[in-house]
Amino acid sequence: MLHELWEDPLAPEDARYWVCPAGPEGDECRASLSPGAQRTMTVHATNQLEAMYQMYDHLSRLAS
Repeated sequence: MLHELWEDPLAPEDARYWVCPAGPEGDECRASLSPGAQRTMTVHATNQLEAMYQMYDHLSRLAS
């Protein structure tokens, strides 16, 4: 299943990054983001938890 990593610059610091299912399954998740939010990556994951692990791995590499 595809998941998308979104960055919402208007969200509080501890809620800046979101993982939403791609496609119609993620419509409600994406609707809660601000208009300035941007999709930063898409990952294949079997579930939301695996997608979040991939997101944290990606973010940790950016911070290095």
